[in-house]
Amino acid sequence: MPPLLHPPTSGRAVVLALLASLAGCSPSISLYDATAYENATDLKAEAVLLMETATEPAGAHDDAIAGLRLRARQALEYERGRPDNEVTTRMWEILLDPEAALLESFLQRWEDGPLRPAFVAEATAQIAEAFDQIIGLESGKLQPEDVEVSLFPGLSL
Repeated sequence: MPPLLHPPTSGRAVVLALLASLAGCSPSISLYDATAYENATDLKAEAVLLMETATEPAGAHDDAIAGLRLRARQALEYERGRPDNEVTTRMWEILLDPEAALLESFLQRWEDGPLRPAFVAEATAQIAEAFDQIIGLESGKLQPEDVEVSLFPGLSL
């Protein structure tokens, strides 16, 4: 008698099995949050202004770099504390991951020495776009007062 379970014979079978297992596990997205939106927009402006000085030695900007890192991590912790917020939280984690070639990676590279203007311009545009994607996700979320709850007696947001 043949075995009941057969190992997958191709990468395609593995991918199909993975997709099937994740079908009921879609990431959740929370409602709009004004603080989250403000954190993202403020940090984008701060990061871009600071990054524009990266052609100078980082040591001249140690306090600003430390402050940006602190506020970015505070924003990440705020996102982690919001319910049903896996997508936005993951975006912040990637933005601050030193291996992800975004904000933290840029800051670490700058601390190794001043950066070329062309690199600064390209990296600034890329990181600004990453912030814009976080901001766009947050601004596209429903505001609590826009959520229709009329079918749920006694429920208000």
